[in-house]
Amino acid sequence: MHRILRDTIDLIRAAGRTDIIHRQRSRHTEVAFNANGRPARVLVHKGAETQHYEMPRLRSQVRRAMEGR
Repeated sequence: MHRILRDTIDLIRAAGRTDIIHRQRSRHTEVAFNANGRPARVLVHKGAETQHYEMPRLRSQVRRAMEGR
């Protein structure tokens, strides 16, 4: 889970966002950031393992959060 969380934060930083906050919740870690003047968030499940399908899914979540969907 730590690697996926680190990769998520790296994806957000690569998009030019630096105001990243992460909070521990019961089943997820919430990664919140400012996307074009409004708050956005991505949830990372604590039981997530590094699988071949995780990175495209994370990229999609970050892209959708930045677009406001």
